[in-house]
Amino acid sequence: MGKLADRIAAALAKAAPADAFRHHAKAFKERLKTLEGKEQQIRAAQGDAPVAVTERFPLYLTEASGLRNKIPAEFSQAVEEGSDVSPRSLRQMLALFTGNHVKALIYNQQTSSPETEQVKEAAEEHGIAVVPVTETLPRGARRSVGLSPQVSGLGSLILLGRRRQPACQGGDSRARPR
Repeated sequence: MGKLADRIAAALAKAAPADAFRHHAKAFKERLKTLEGKEQQIRAAQGDAPVAVTERFPLYLTEASGLRNKIPAEFSQAVEEGSDVSPRSLRQMLALFTGNHVKALIYNQQTSSPETEQVKEAAEEHGIAVVPVTETLPRGARRSVGLSPQVSGLGSLILLGRRRQPACQGGDSRARPR
């Protein structure tokens, strides 16, 4: 991504003042370094941890973080296409939670359906971390900044191996295992 930013800045600099584009490319690459650092922290702490996603768009993030996707391909394809999920692929997906085969569910809040809601509820019922993600950003947010909370959320929930819960009581700030 950093090399791409440099190429875009160089091409745009030919049409306008070069310094502005190079400055923005440099700032972008600094934000990108922060995200890549968080991904590396997740990889170091939880590399190869199994996760499930309700659809494939966050797989770039999970793969960069060294996490292993366990979702049945048929399930994510049906969700992405807006078609019905087959009973077989839904059973396969739910079995990931009932059998504790994954550490987290990465749940796209923008593609909710009865099947994805059922999957989310199954994950919560079995104490699997649920990491909400969105494909679009809040108005005015930058892509790299917008992804930062999602990367941080994924890392902290997987590291804790539990659902989001309030901070521990009694002055102990460490996470208690489930």
